[in-house]
Amino acid sequence: MAPNHLRALPTLSRFDAASAAVVSFLQQSIPMSMWSVTRFDGENQVFLKTSEGNTLNIHDGQARPWEQTMCKLMIDGDIPSVVPDTALEPTIARSDDPDWKPLRTYVGIPILQPDGAIFGTVCGYDTQPHSSDLYDRVPLLELLSSLLSAVLDSDHARMDAERRAATAEIEAESDPLTGLLNRRGWDRWLTPENERWLEFGDPAAVVVADLDGLKEVNDRYGHAAGDELIRRTAGVLTDWAGPTDIVARLGGDEFGILLVGSGHKTTADKVAELSGSLEHEAISMSVGFASFASTGSSVAAWNAADSVMYRVKRLSGGGRRRSSGRRASDRPGGTVVSGSR
Repeated sequence: MAPNHLRALPTLSRFDAASAAVVSFLQQSIPMSMWSVTRFDGENQVFLKTSEGNTLNIHDGQARPWEQTMCKLMIDGDIPSVVPDTALEPTIARSDDPDWKPLRTYVGIPILQPDGAIFGTVCGYDTQPHSSDLYDRVPLLELLSSLLSAVLDSDHARMDAERRAATAEIEAESDPLTGLLNRRGWDRWLTPENERWLEFGDPAAVVVADLDGLKEVNDRYGHAAGDELIRRTAGVLTDWAGPTDIVARLGGDEFGILLVGSGHKTTADKVAELSGSLEHEAISMSVGFASFASTGSSVAAWNAADSVMYRVKRLSGGGRRRSSGRRASDRPGGTVVSGSR
């Protein structure tokens, strides 16, 4: 008879709890240096759940570039799902990746989303080689993976319903000038999104954008003109943001955007797309951004993005010239997006 935590798996409605049950069961039934449930976020492999006391010193929430993982080789078909001895697998044996050298056994099974896209993997690593009997465990691993896929689908639906409910609740926390979330609403929204990231590893990032020259507009044309500039800016940012993204007015001329579920596009690429819209509206902004994965939490990403934005603003003279801060990854970065007619 299966252990209690495995028998309960079909009744678990939370993906993180189901992942923990699977990892615990596998560590007991097929002991290895580490078992884990991971997420492919488009750029990294995020270790969502790892077996307790694993000897590889990998912990929940750690990430590694996807291109440097055995799971990518498995997904691409370059290595099989089960490698009892990596020294006998030419693709792995030829690698010069130092992190792979101690690993003598690899097991990886994809976790699929309802549309067939890759969500992540159930994977195991051992510093000792295993016998060919490990192949006999593939049907069990595939069953566990399919169960996790079912729980994932259900839990995503629950989280989406909670997000819609939260959206309705925070209508009162809106900025009267722009209709966007105000600072209070922004603060409250960060917590559930951080929990969502910790559970699913969904790609998420914070963008902080500050208007350049608002004081000059107020001084020269009056506050009505300044208010109109703020409203136009809010419109541009809202149109640019995706349907699941959150846009807020954090202060007089500062805006925050929470990018969630951005797929395979890096934050830097997403920010680069903002340039044309702002230029069309003759709006100049100093922009900083940071991903949850690169900083460790939603609040840390916000602080990092805010810090980068102010640094960019100082270096660029408040937007009067461009900064060369754009980066081709989701590490904290920034730029000045200048608009002129």
